[in-house]
Amino acid sequence: MYNADEGAGATNSDFVVPVAVVRGDGGPARDVKVVVDVSGLEGVAQAVKGGYGNCTGAGPVFTCEYGDLQNGDGEANAPFTLHGVDGVEPGDGATVTYTATADNAAPVTGTTRMTVGGPTLHSPKEERAVKGVEPGKSHPLTPRFANHSRFTAKRGVALHITAQSGLLMTSRPDNCYFDTTFTSAWCTFPTKAAPGTAYRTGSPIGYTAAPAS
Repeated sequence: MYNADEGAGATNSDFVVPVAVVRGDGGPARDVKVVVDVSGLEGVAQAVKGGYGNCTGAGPVFTCEYGDLQNGDGEANAPFTLHGVDGVEPGDGATVTYTATADNAAPVTGTTRMTVGGPTLHSPKEERAVKGVEPGKSHPLTPRFANHSRFTAKRGVALHITAQSGLLMTSRPDNCYFDTTFTSAWCTFPTKAAPGTAYRTGSPIGYTAAPAS
């Protein structure tokens, strides 16, 4: 839902409820509605009306109306926006329930388990400029991050590394997962980053400048 150290300052409006009609012989689904019950979030988050979509309610129950949906069609609404609360711990969570109904179909109920994330880790505020890198040659940079919160990253650390335009990542650490263009990677570490502690990776990441055109 949000990171524990964000507390009451956290806001998250990314929870979208997609609804689709599975193809069948019964024709369109008529007067489709989805009722979202967030009463379980009490104490870990506050839900208010979402930013878009045909949904009503101010919590803890929101109703989204989708109208008639043809076979294979779907729509999405954002019924609520979440705000954090102070005093939560990483891993605190609750269950949100969804119930979809239509005039000519049996109701369907589903649940989502939502949890509060661990601490926010920060990269250095000042970026170090790199000059004189020749096209086609590699230059090593060592990622650094720090935990400024009061929480320990008990489940380890996930580090997102990206290469700016014109650069490629040439290092291939076993704990990193690269996209197909080798310009973005997620690297995982078992390190339980402690509060008030700064870290750097054990080896640098190599970046190569694209050849001059």
